Amino acid sequence: MGKSTINRIAKLAKESNYTLNQCSFIPRIYPLSEQFTLNAVKCEQVQKLITSRASGKAPGVDKIPVHVIKDCLPAILPSLTSIINATFEFDTFPLAWKTAEATLIPKVGDHDIPNINRPISLLPVPSKVCERVAHDQFTSYLLSRGRLSS
Repeated sequence: MGKSTINRIAKLAKESNYTLNQCSFIPRIYPLSEQFTLNAVKCEQVQKLITSRASGKAPGVDKIPVHVIKDCLPAILPSLTSIINATFEFDTFPLAWKTAEATLIPKVGDHDIPNINRPISLLPVPSKVCERVAHDQFTSYLLSRGRLSS
């Protein structure tokens, strides 16, 4: 299959008078006014996102349920907000927040059949909060430029 694909590509390139070894990708340069950047988030925004999360959801690999995070939020909020802001500033997502616990959710049917199960990944709550902050900022950016309908 690989050999026939290579031959077809070579034939198509020859018909189109295209040199396969040439580098044809030219990156587009966007003006600063059109570039998206993640902005620092305030403690109040992080607090709102955490308090609005459903408490009954399964915890991630860190085994810290949402209700525990809500209970200790006054003590951890400044640090959590600082970590989220550092993530945006340095373009580095904490490794511990990338680690998920995979679990199987059975679909309707015979549970002994492996394909009947649906895998889900349980991520730590701070990971989901950081992701939501980025999502909200990006959505807001697109809406402000008319590139997304509300």
